This record gives sequence, structure tokens and C-alpha cells, in this order.
Amino acid sequence: MHLGEPAESWQFETATPVQMAAYPQQPFSGALTLCSIGVSDLALAHDTGPLGQELTFGCLADQFDEEVLRAFQSMLSNIISNGHRAKLRQGEVVSLTGPLVAGRPYQDVLADLPQYFPEPFWSTVKPPSVAIVWLIPLHPAEAELARDRGYDQLTELLESTDPNLFDLDRPSIV
Repeated sequence: MHLGEPAESWQFETATPVQMAAYPQQPFSGALTLCSIGVSDLALAHDTGPLGQELTFGCLADQFDEEVLRAFQSMLSNIISNGHRAKLRQGEVVSLTGPLVAGRPYQDVLADLPQYFPEPFWSTVKPPSVAIVWLIPLHPAEAELARDRGYDQLTELLESTDPNLFDLDRPSIV
């Protein structure tokens, strides 16, 4: 599954050069998805050997601006440089070094399957495989719920309330 040609792409230098690309109208009209390009080259450690991962982050298209772009860049840098050289696992809560975007409460993200996309986009078939990880901003109470009660409790609540996880202004579900 391919998202098409990116509307824009950017490169930034960290210890490992990584690019980012923006895909408007993905996975639905009015959304915008940012994807990393190059994180999979890090060959992250995994129980069964090296596994590449690319990271995605989404917002509503009318919420996207330079601050959101910098937030995704900062999130990627944080994950790459602060010890997350191992594969991010489904349900893992990653604490950021500060607020994701100024004026919004998110200081943690949830690593999950990008379930808003068709399965061929995110499922891996055979080695060498690249897993696509969706980074979902979490309100503090949501992150606390995931840490204290586990991923399953959080996903049950997400399924029952069905918030738009691309909306950076969504209320907390907890």
C-alpha cells in the first residue's frame, strides 16, 4: 500500500539523517499524515533480529502548521536519540521531553498500529520488513491509564468513545 506522492518533504539532521513527508487527505478527507523516511535504516533491535520501523503522526489538515511540523521533528529526534533504538512496541507509551505542541496538553504518545489506514499499509509480510508505527498524542490522564491499567484498558475506552485521534483539540477520553 502506498500513500501516493507527498505534498511536501523535509530533511533534518540528527545523529542519523531523517526525512519527513506530508500526505494530505490521508487516511481520510480533511486529515494530514506525516511519515518519517529513514528511521527504518536504523535497523532497530527486535526479539527476532533487526526490524525497520517508520513512524507516522496525523492531524486534521487545518491544524497543520510549522509548529506541528517541528513537533513531529522533535518527537522523531526524541525517539531516535533518547534510547529508543529498540523497536517501539504496540501499546508502548513514550514520554516526550516537553509538550508536543504549545497550548495543547500532549506530553506522551502511544505507539500503535495505524488502524485508520487499510491493513496493507501497516502490515509486514516477510523480512526484511518495515513496520509502520502510528504515534497517537495522549492526554496526561490517558497516558496514566495506559501505564497503570495497560494498553487493553485504553483501547477499550478508545473503541467505546471513538474520538477522532487526528484532532489535536479533542477532549480527553478519561
